[in-house]
Amino acid sequence: MCTGNTCRSPVVEGLLKQQLELKGLTDWVVQSAGTDAEPGNEATNHSVAAAFEQCDIDISQHRSTRLGAEQASAADLIICMAEAHRTKIEKRFEISNCKLLAELAGEGSVDVVDPHGLPRENYNQMVSRVSTLIGTGLDKIIQQAAANAAKRA
Repeated sequence: MCTGNTCRSPVVEGLLKQQLELKGLTDWVVQSAGTDAEPGNEATNHSVAAAFEQCDIDISQHRSTRLGAEQASAADLIICMAEAHRTKIEKRFEISNCKLLAELAGEGSVDVVDPHGLPRENYNQMVSRVSTLIGTGLDKIIQQAAANAAKRA
């Protein structure tokens, strides 16, 4: 989850799918969305290029979507890029299954900086940052999503 679903969250979606697949978790559903996204927008050119060049992930077919009630209630875990996203989602949908990506990586309540509208170097830094956070937090992400799924079953 991010704001417009064109920079950070599409990269995280692609990276998380890639890493889950490497762990053999091919049946997991990973989707990104934005708290204020206009549906149908492409991922930014800088996000597409940085994700491909740094992580060999193709997000060029991504189209933005806004988080809706059905998607929010069906999610086992909602990974947010910033505390503002978590707060907005928890209030809007009255749910408590939101965690910050940095929190899942053991770094506490730290936001992933939004590079939207900034130079390409900022996108490179964002991709590097989320790649590190997913690498560090992947086991916790899997554990948290599985625990939440078990509670809902």
